[in-house]
Amino acid sequence: MDYLKCYQKMISLRGLTDHTMKSYQTYICAYLTFISDTLHKAPSQVTYKEQRQFLEKLQKERKINVAISQLRFFTLYVLHKPWDDTQLSYFLYRMIFSQFSGNPISLSNCSRVRCGHCLRTLLMSLVKPDLNALKSSSLIR
Repeated sequence: MDYLKCYQKMISLRGLTDHTMKSYQTYICAYLTFISDTLHKAPSQVTYKEQRQFLEKLQKERKINVAISQLRFFTLYVLHKPWDDTQLSYFLYRMIFSQFSGNPISLSNCSRVRCGHCLRTLLMSLVKPDLNALKSSSLIR
């Protein structure tokens, strides 16, 4: 199966601009390359732990939120596998919290864990980081 062509076909149905589709495709190309060259697996065999490894590598170069969104889309609409929002969302938010306080936190009890406003509110209530540092962070945009 040509996963990239299938992804391109599925994403074209969303009515996105050509620029946006090309941008999103770069994440999936990088992901498929990582799976092939590093994991030596088929995309349907990749675990959430291995997806987190990909995100750890990717976070130095790109925005993680877009990558997670495209991994979710790829998993649901190309692989036709279920997606567990807590697996990668938790990873992202734990990473953000650790950057400012040094202590990871579990947001598993938060029903709005994917809400950026909810996350910022929680962070502000737990620690009082420099607001300018928080806004300029490449992790929160």
